[in-house]
Amino acid sequence: MLTIKKKSKKKRDYIVVEKYMRNILGLDTRLYKINLNQGFHCNKKLTLKKKVNPLTKKIKNNPLIYDILTHHKKISTKKIKKDTKSTEHLIKIIKPYGKYTYCLTSDILIISETKSSENKTKFAKVIKDYTSKHFNICNENPCASGELVIKDNTFIFDNSSGTFEPGYESIKKLKTALPFLNIKLVMMGTPEHKNYFAF
Repeated sequence: MLTIKKKSKKKRDYIVVEKYMRNILGLDTRLYKINLNQGFHCNKKLTLKKKVNPLTKKIKNNPLIYDILTHHKKISTKKIKKDTKSTEHLIKIIKPYGKYTYCLTSDILIISETKSSENKTKFAKVIKDYTSKHFNICNENPCASGELVIKDNTFIFDNSSGTFEPGYESIKKLKTALPFLNIKLVMMGTPEHKNYFAF
C-alpha cells in the first residue's frame, strides 16, 4: 500500500531565515533566504522579458563567481514562528537600512541589499546594484519579483523588475505565500510608490 507522508504541523509553524554575506572586492553585501516551509503553490511563473547582458549570463554560468554573487558565506540560520510577531522578528534579523530586491519562488523568498544612503561611493553603488539584479538572485523563474522597503513594521513590495516585468496579479502572490507577515503592495508609477521608494 502506498503511504503519503504528511508534513508535520511543527514544520509548518515556522519559517527558516538564512543570512549570507558576500564580499566583492572588499565590499560586504547581505542576502537573505526565507524558507517558507509551507504548501504555497505558484501556478504561473514569470519569464525573462528583456535580453540579458552576455557578460552577466556568462558570470551566472560560472559556479564559483555565481556563488560569491548570490550566497558566498552563510552567517546565520534562525527560525521564526508564524504568529502575530513574525514581522517584528524578521525585521530584527534583516535590520532595514534602505531598499532591497526580492524574488519569490514556490518555496523561498530571496532578499538582497541594493540601495541605501550608506552607499556613498560610486563603487559601492555599482557593486550592490549588480549583486542584487533579479537575473542574479533568482535561482529559477520566480512567482514574483521587484523591490522591497521596510517601513512602519510593514514589508512594502512593488513590481519594479525590468527583467521579469510582473503585474499586480504576480506580486499579489506574496500575500498568499507570506500570510503571517504585515505586507503592503504598491505598483510602480503611482503616487504611493513615490512616497515609499524615493531614494
